[in-house]
Amino acid sequence: MIIAADENVFQLQSPQPLLAPAFWETYGWSLAVLIVLLALAGWAIVAVIRQRSPSPAPRLALEAALKDAESKSDETSSLALVLALRAYLQAIDARAGLALSTEELAAQLLRLPAFLPARQSLLAALQAADAGKFSGAKIPATLLIAGVREALNKIEEAQRVLAIKQTAPLIRNPSTPPALPRNDFA
Repeated sequence: MIIAADENVFQLQSPQPLLAPAFWETYGWSLAVLIVLLALAGWAIVAVIRQRSPSPAPRLALEAALKDAESKSDETSSLALVLALRAYLQAIDARAGLALSTEELAAQLLRLPAFLPARQSLLAALQAADAGKFSGAKIPATLLIAGVREALNKIEEAQRVLAIKQTAPLIRNPSTPPALPRNDFA
């Protein structure tokens, strides 16, 4: 057999340094555990938020403030009644917001059909509260309570009437077909 001229063809090489493991090989499991823990924490936060007792409906809060103002008839209960009334008005229509002054709310009440029947009593109650709040005079609790209760009844009645008017056009005689659109614009 003939050996090649270079006898060192199959010479062993020295040991090579080890390759560092890739990022995912090193930190993959810890990142997966971290993602699972974050998901569990998010789920726990959502569960706690959903279990929190919901705030009472604005109507119920207003009724509670009315009962409190009737029983105590002091200035703090009267101011709480006015705040509950404003929150109730905002819950019905967002355009009657809490940030509006009494004058701005009076102008806004002219444009909102749900508040038109109760406009007089609402303004009387709010102006009585403003007189007590800004002039330092005692808030007339009986006038305030009567105005709020009357306004509440009128607003509820107006909402019922508006709900009936909104659903009434939907009810029609099923034996007659709906009118077809017309194409003559003369």
